[in-house]
Amino acid sequence: MPRIMDVEGRRDQILRAAVKIFGERGYSSATISDIANEAGVAHGTVYLYFRSKADILQSLHASFAEWLTGDLSGQVNVDSVDTGLGVDLYRMFRGALGVCSQHLQITEVCIRERVSPDSDLAPGLKLVDGLLVDRVSERVARAIANGEARPVRPEFAGDMIIRLLGVAIRRLLALGPGADVDLLAREMVDFIMFGLAADSDGRNNLAGVLVSSPDDLKPEPA
Repeated sequence: MPRIMDVEGRRDQILRAAVKIFGERGYSSATISDIANEAGVAHGTVYLYFRSKADILQSLHASFAEWLTGDLSGQVNVDSVDTGLGVDLYRMFRGALGVCSQHLQITEVCIRERVSPDSDLAPGLKLVDGLLVDRVSERVARAIANGEARPVRPEFAGDMIIRLLGVAIRRLLALGPGADVDLLAREMVDFIMFGLAADSDGRNNLAGVLVSSPDDLKPEPA
């Protein structure tokens, strides 16, 4: 058992070093030697845990994607429409932005490499993005069927919502550690639900769609 823990600890040590090096130097300029030096291990030791620099990056993104998809799986209420589409989208954005805010450095590395034309992440991106779009598209389809949303193509709406989640994450990175995650989530969902069109009173916001306080969205005590 101790040996297994040592292996896992060393792997995490190398990944943490890679996040620092990729963040400082960029993925393309970083080398295995850079990562080994930062981790305090021999060059060859890195290859005991990872096949290549691309394998390290893909492992980082797999962790990032697991945080994101895991959080969305727990936050988006696909099986019930009782909470309303706006509340479900808020929970999704708030949850995703919350987990990204706790891991800003790895989020920055993964987001930067996702949009790089030479990224080594390409093989896994389509699968992760497809999973997210499918989940949100299903929720939008239920909202349309129940009269919560106007008739649109659910797949199109799901794709656009996930793209806007990416925009929100990049905005979070730009704002830095002091970002108001709750406010950012509310602004994004407000825009998704209402766009730029004003209602008859000249106002459109999440009043009536979201509860007045974020605390109201917390689960009831067991």
